Amino acid sequence: MNFVRALAYKESRLNPDLAGGSYWGILQVGWGRTGPLKGYNERNGTNYTKYDLFDPDICTRIAMQTINRIVKAYDSWSGRYNIPNLKQDWRNPEYCKLVVAGWNSGYSRAGGVQFVAKKLAERGIRVTHDSVFERAQEVGGTKYLWIQRSKSARKYRWQREMVSLYFNEGGPGPLDAGGLRLAGLEPYLPGLAIAGAAGLVGGVAGTMVDALLVAATLGGVWWAVRDRELLG
Repeated sequence: MNFVRALAYKESRLNPDLAGGSYWGILQVGWGRTGPLKGYNERNGTNYTKYDLFDPDICTRIAMQTINRIVKAYDSWSGRYNIPNLKQDWRNPEYCKLVVAGWNSGYSRAGGVQFVAKKLAERGIRVTHDSVFERAQEVGGTKYLWIQRSKSARKYRWQREMVSLYFNEGGPGPLDAGGLRLAGLEPYLPGLAIAGAAGLVGGVAGTMVDALLVAATLGGVWWAVRDRELLG
């Protein structure tokens, strides 16, 4: 089970029709005024509505682009402020937890994981998932990272559980230089779902990746592949 599949399972139990407040679809993409849906539409010139999130193709594309933006932002921050746990490494549980924290609690430079990580690094404090949540309130980070707040504490536990699921199911496999490597799937058939038990080999690395279409079925998961595209 790769990172995105583990995330989809944790978010919705692979149910593309799940609507949880302002988070809908198989990856529970937010459709509020500051959510990933709005940002995706602005960056890509699309006009998807919240109802389009029930389409696992669209929902997964939006989620993948958002995760990719987190990965690139962390890579930049890692080098700039010498933060090892923000350097892309899908075999590092701390890195994976911080990616999920960025997805689930916010990753921005204004108050999210990047902001808190920078403040900790400047104080000589090792940046980990624990230290980000423990010190976020102290350094002025978003309330969604305050371990002292009950709702944020639930997010903290949820993020750790998701990464545990990822590693319990095997974690990452060998990575291609370009990012994801698809194993055991039929030739590219845009828009058509392919029954597949193979899943993925690799993490969510790189900027050139294959957009996955994930849809829940009665006994398993259907995988499909879109033409390769730049999700940046």
